[in-house]
Amino acid sequence: MTAISILLVLLVAAFAQGLSPAIGWLGMAKAPLILSVVIYYSLSHGRMAMLWAALAGGLMQDSLGFTPLGCSAFCFCLAGLGIQTARELLFKDSLFTVTGLTALCAAWITLVTWLFLVLGEFDLMPEIGGPGWAVWLKAVGAALLACVAAPPVFGLARGLDRLLGTLETSPA
Repeated sequence: MTAISILLVLLVAAFAQGLSPAIGWLGMAKAPLILSVVIYYSLSHGRMAMLWAALAGGLMQDSLGFTPLGCSAFCFCLAGLGIQTARELLFKDSLFTVTGLTALCAAWITLVTWLFLVLGEFDLMPEIGGPGWAVWLKAVGAALLACVAAPPVFGLARGLDRLLGTLETSPA
């Protein structure tokens, strides 16, 4: 049942993220809805559920953009494992924790993905171009949008978990 709830929440988040516009004055950042799902499962479920959400969500994220498949999945898995390592030290139901972790991870994943693209040899990629500060603007924009996007995603995922009876609080 947990896999069904992960898949449903990821599909809704991917659909909404695909339809949401990129905001120009925030460096063309989009709301990190799929990342919010991964962070929810990192805080609320065991390691296998988090890894399943991170891998499936990362592949969905890469499918929505121009990044190579697996780039976001790798970053999502690292972020999820880091959160699960410190999960017992965090206030899982705090709005500050939800928004802070999602904002931090959104900025970090934006910078790491940019680093992958710069260091890799992706000839089929569109020209990155622009000044060097543009990636930092996009990282800040992703962090700001994460503060708005994370609470509704957490509410949706928690509500679906309660409805299906799959809410876990045991350590990984």
